[in-house]
Amino acid sequence: MIELDEGVLQDAQSIAEEHATGRGLGGNVQMLIGVLRRGAKPTAVALAVGALAYLVLTFDAIPDFLPGIGLADDAGVLAGAVEAIRRLVS
Repeated sequence: MIELDEGVLQDAQSIAEEHATGRGLGGNVQMLIGVLRRGAKPTAVALAVGALAYLVLTFDAIPDFLPGIGLADDAGVLAGAVEAIRRLVS
């Protein structure tokens, strides 16, 4: 089973709270954390781990410190992972 360090989950949670937009970035982070905590299918867990790791790592396609667009790539990765997981489990 894939496990993610609790510190990484807390970092993801902090980012979600800071940029909460309803069902947007914050909602996707909550859903992915839920997938990890519930222990879903291994493929779903791998997608969640990859997306959350991309969110909290300092290197991105678009650097996070750029105002307005810095989290755009992160939001896209999270949304893609959530959609893939939804299709996988339905």
